[in-house]
Amino acid sequence: MAAGNVRSGLESSDWTDFVHTGPGTLAGRYLRRFWQPVYLANELPVGKAVPVRLMSEDFTLYRGEGGRAYLLELRCAHRQNQLNTGWVEGDHIRCFYHGWKYDRSGQCVQQPGEPDPFCERIHILGFPTHEHIGLIFAYLGEGEPPPVPRYPDFEGEDTVLSVSTYDRESNYYQSLENTPDNIHTYFVHYRRHGGGTEGFAAWRRNGEFGSLPRITAFETDWGMAVKLSRPDGDHIQGVIMPNIARRWSAAGRGGNMPASEEVNVGAWTDQFAWRVPIDDTSYRSFNVTASHGRSAHARPQRVHREWTGDPRPAGDLVRAILRSEAHIDGFVDHPQAGNIQDCVSQNGQGATTDRTREHLGRSDAGIVMLWQIWMRELRTLAEGTPLKQWSVPPSLRSIRAAAS
Repeated sequence: MAAGNVRSGLESSDWTDFVHTGPGTLAGRYLRRFWQPVYLANELPVGKAVPVRLMSEDFTLYRGEGGRAYLLELRCAHRQNQLNTGWVEGDHIRCFYHGWKYDRSGQCVQQPGEPDPFCERIHILGFPTHEHIGLIFAYLGEGEPPPVPRYPDFEGEDTVLSVSTYDRESNYYQSLENTPDNIHTYFVHYRRHGGGTEGFAAWRRNGEFGSLPRITAFETDWGMAVKLSRPDGDHIQGVIMPNIARRWSAAGRGGNMPASEEVNVGAWTDQFAWRVPIDDTSYRSFNVTASHGRSAHARPQRVHREWTGDPRPAGDLVRAILRSEAHIDGFVDHPQAGNIQDCVSQNGQGATTDRTREHLGRSDAGIVMLWQIWMRELRTLAEGTPLKQWSVPPSLRSIRAAAS
């Protein structure tokens, strides 16, 4: 059965609620209208089945012997055992518990032990999938899926892709808001802007904040672009609707090249990061970096100093910092410093932050516009009127033209 059956869940018409994405919620219905990544393609070999949790729902993902990936409900309809514990047979999957077998659409096709099989009455949900740019995508929404988006900037002959994923213990929307919030990088990621801990402390205490950018945001056909006006030129980033953080930068400049020069470079990187809810208090980021032109063939390798400090995993370090058992300044040379810093800032807001207690300023222009776009779209969905049809994101040069 193609995706389209509405799963059980609480109905919500609160178009100001971006946080809750489970079945029946308004934000959940909206996100499910788009193809969402569910797994790294290279981590699902032929014959393997895995459990996947997305937007507070559980699924079984498996790769059939024909090479295609399929997504079904997590559990067998017989005794509710997890299907991922069973066996992949051809493009079908057989339950470990009593051997019931399902095809790729979720239709039961075999019931061992039943003298009078009733397979035709047994059907679990199946969902459309496709693979692109190293990711397995699925459509979890109602009705027929939209056209599969293609990202031509990730497919050129001079392009080299790298893919990765990570999980964080906070709501997906907090991470999405982090993209247009450029001011945070000067504090959370101060090492990126030059100088060490002592230099940053002096800058901070002296109040030398004139170099901080002035932020403006504007809606585009693909989402929201954020313009950062700084003394050395204008810079832009973006959020591709509904939940993709996008960053682009000229090779060798780490995103710090004036935008007026970026249109002329022959090498650059595109970075897409889908912030996909696992549930309402955690999310998984699917990250794709495309290196173009000269940068695709001569990318400098980041060299990390040997880490001889606290050997605990990054997640444990984050929790220790939040408990004040350690301080973030002690981890600026950690191989996962950026990840630890972002986790402390986002998890430190609480698993789901209370936005009614926030006091935003002009530097939060991108956050405010993102809220406005999301509220408009959720309200439109709640009212049953046509939604905005977002386009495929353009190339670097097209973005610069739109921002000029």
